[in-house]
This record gives sequence, structure tokens and C-alpha cells, in this order.
Amino acid sequence: MEWDPPPPAVWLFGSAARADGTVRSDTDILVPWPDDVDVADEVWAQQFTDFGSDVLAWSGNHCERVEFSESEFADMAAHGERLVAELRRDSIHLAGDTPYERSRRRPDGHVTRDRDPGAPRKAAEFLEAARAALPLELDNAAASGAVTSGINAKDVVCLVETRHTSNGDDHRLAV
Repeated sequence: MEWDPPPPAVWLFGSAARADGTVRSDTDILVPWPDDVDVADEVWAQQFTDFGSDVLAWSGNHCERVEFSESEFADMAAHGERLVAELRRDSIHLAGDTPYERSRRRPDGHVTRDRDPGAPRKAAEFLEAARAALPLELDNAAASGAVTSGINAKDVVCLVETRHTSNGDDHRLAV
């Protein structure tokens, strides 16, 4: 099914994601809608209804659809709402951003500082892998490890100094 516009994310959560439901359990799906879509938009509402019907046809279980706008979800993440923690812990990512990515993103596209405690460890791990690949003459692996280490190190510096970093693929846009 193609959505117009596509939702920024689709996540399966609840008992279906945890695999502890019964044949009578519903299928919980969360779809944040783009901020530029009116919640009363008939096309968007019909797409959501059709999706729920597809889930019922595929699984035999009714679809419990949960909707929030992108900005509402960002507010929930910023305020530590229990649903966001559940999504990050238990959900199955079906499309778009993962709950972790979505909960870290601010409306301006930057990543919040306190949500990536693993960046220093990742930078060191990739650098160690790059160093280990050099004596084995695995030049591509060494270069890839070094670049990935640099990207993670950039994230650490930017997060410490400015409290945000770029969330895109263009690492020149660090801040």
C-alpha cells in the first residue's frame, strides 16, 4: 500500500510486537502523521482505514490504530511519555524512522544530546576495527572503519559542544 503523503514512520507495538498476545488480541499500530497533513483530511483518513482493513485481512486480528502528529510525538518523547519508552523497547519497525530515531529528532532535524550515550564507544570500536584491518591489508575495511569512527567522533564533539548534531546522511551539516 502506498500512502500519499507517506507517513514518517509505522510501528507495530503491544502484544503482537512482544509475541505475548492471544488469538483475540488486537494488532496495535502507531502511525505518526506528517505535520503538514490535516488530521481531518479525508484521503489520509481513508488510507488509515484501508491499512486497518489490510491488517485484519493479513492477521485475522483487528487493528487498533494509534495516531499522533509528528510534533505531538516529539512532545511525547521530550516529556518521557510511557508509550514512547514502550515503542523504543518493544516495537517492530515497519516503515520510516525507528522509534529511537523519531524520539531523538527535534523538529529542526537535529538530534538531542542525551539520547546517544553509545557514540564514544562506537567511535572507539570502529577505530579499533580499522587499525586491526590494516596489517591484514584489508584497505577498504580499514578505510570504512576509520570513516565511521570519524562520523561517531564528530557526533560526540557536536553533542558535547552544541547539544545537537545532524541527523541526515550529509555529515558536512554537523551543526
